Amino acid sequence: MNQFIANGVTPINFQQVYSAYIQPLIRELDLFLKTTPEPYTTREVASILDINHSDLLHIMQQLNLQEIDKVSFFNIVREAQSYICTLLTRQFSIVTTSYTAQNIAYIYNLDITNVENAFYSLGISNVSNSELNLVFRNIKLSQYNFKVKV
Repeated sequence: MNQFIANGVTPINFQQVYSAYIQPLIRELDLFLKTTPEPYTTREVASILDINHSDLLHIMQQLNLQEIDKVSFFNIVREAQSYICTLLTRQFSIVTTSYTAQNIAYIYNLDITNVENAFYSLGISNVSNSELNLVFRNIKLSQYNFKVKV
């Protein structure tokens, strides 16, 4: 959660963070991949992945990429260091239909104790993809300001 800046101690839940910050980024990525013709420009990709253009060019050089298509886009995602790229890489590394508290804490870079407390309060040990919002609503966080792209 290092992409967020703490602002006091007003409790909120992770569902609010997910809805306000993460879900819009995922939708934007999905829309970009479905509607933007290949090859993608480096400026578009840097912007959508929330990384510096120079960092993207460095990654492309490391991966020996001349242009960016859908396959190379995901190779870049695995190498980039933005919150959304890290989240996606972690999500791709966990192939499951049932998430544990440890899975959720790892994917979203959350304090494991907060996630375990949410599971405990719900009386569950794992959750399906369709039930993640229930767990997210029960993960208590401090108030955060979100770094949003303008």
